[in-house]
Amino acid sequence: MIVKGGPDDKFVEWSPSGDHVQVADFDADILYVHRPLAELPHLIDLGRRHNVSAVWRDPAPDSASFRELVEAAHLVYVDECAITAAL
Repeated sequence: MIVKGGPDDKFVEWSPSGDHVQVADFDADILYVHRPLAELPHLIDLGRRHNVSAVWRDPAPDSASFRELVEAAHLVYVDECAITAAL
């Protein structure tokens, strides 16, 4: 299970191991965003700390603003289809 939380906004992987849970740092390739534009700068920073190379967002009318912020951070922006359709 991948979990994001805590004061440092880290992604960690929780893996069951016997009668306890192992916790390890986790990097991601893609950051899937479904939050408002105002939260995007923080999410981009968070994603970059976890080595993402792309930000994926389901198609929406305001995608130009999202694309501009993501590409300014030198990340790939994807919104051609819903992420569930691509799986």
